Amino acid sequence: MSKLIVPKSLLSAQLAGVGEDSALAKSLLLQAGLASDTLESLDGSITLAQYSHILTLLFQTLDDEAGGFLLKPMRLGSFDLMCHGLMGAEDLGAALVRLARFSRVLSEELSYRLWEFEEEVFFEINYRNEQQKQSSFFLSAIATICMRLWCWLVDQPLLLHRVEFSFEQPPFSDELEAIFSTGISYGKATTRLVMPSDYLRYPLRQNQASLKTFLEAAPLSLLTQYRKDDSFTAQLNGCMSALIESGVRFADIRFEHIASELSLPPHTLRRRLKDESQSFQSLYDNYRRRTAMAWLQNRDEPLAIIAEELGFSEPAAFHRAFKRWTGQSPSSYRKSLLSGTSSV
Repeated sequence: MSKLIVPKSLLSAQLAGVGEDSALAKSLLLQAGLASDTLESLDGSITLAQYSHILTLLFQTLDDEAGGFLLKPMRLGSFDLMCHGLMGAEDLGAALVRLARFSRVLSEELSYRLWEFEEEVFFEINYRNEQQKQSSFFLSAIATICMRLWCWLVDQPLLLHRVEFSFEQPPFSDELEAIFSTGISYGKATTRLVMPSDYLRYPLRQNQASLKTFLEAAPLSLLTQYRKDDSFTAQLNGCMSALIESGVRFADIRFEHIASELSLPPHTLRRRLKDESQSFQSLYDNYRRRTAMAWLQNRDEPLAIIAEELGFSEPAAFHRAFKRWTGQSPSSYRKSLLSGTSSV
């Protein structure tokens, strides 16, 4: 969660694993210090700490870290064991391969698949859902945990190209948008996270000592946005944002310009970005992608003008890039927003 307040719709979806009106659910709400044992009569907000406490109580009571969404419980300690198995991997790609293999051992109902295509990596989450329970929370929770875990492993925020969910848009979709900060599609054939292939080569920055601290803080450590705001990645993103807001065109943004704004020699900034497994080009492309989506939503200029302001040489180049980012053309994306039927 990006905020310290959790919507009741999200907690309701979480409790679907055991039944929102079950005796266990009511007991959990009271043990967490809420003023009521039913969500309908709950007056006020649910804090992140209360939500984390409910999850901990639920997992401990059921001896199931899947919260009742799997026929075969995922016993306490499963997540710890998986994380320990990722330690020692050379880079994020190797860690994701281990994660996919571990999932096959851990559960027959939940599995992961990883593949690359045209400079993108796809991480697919397959949930068999043999109990026919509401899948929106479980799948979105697994996707969130995966992304937060990856960010922690490489010790920096990761910006996904897009997220695709196999369920229809849920009541807590606003929260998912805040979590992933990218285009989200619903009602797809599978659930998957799509990101740049470059991420696979990011080295792991954690060790057994930092893992111990991370696990002791779970699940709260998996519910809060991973931030490293003192990084040069964050500084460069902030600098680009300030330049665009001041009227500088995307086509005029140069690496040397950014280095000057940060009062650093270009070779020093390049080296420090490399230390964070980043490059100016990848950060520039990701910032341009986010800006394109915002402009299509909030501005009504012709696509040719937006493409030009984004620094594309021609509208066709913008069309190809946007479809790669979101799975939709710019015109389709804008049309769906205007009609109120957007799934992104």
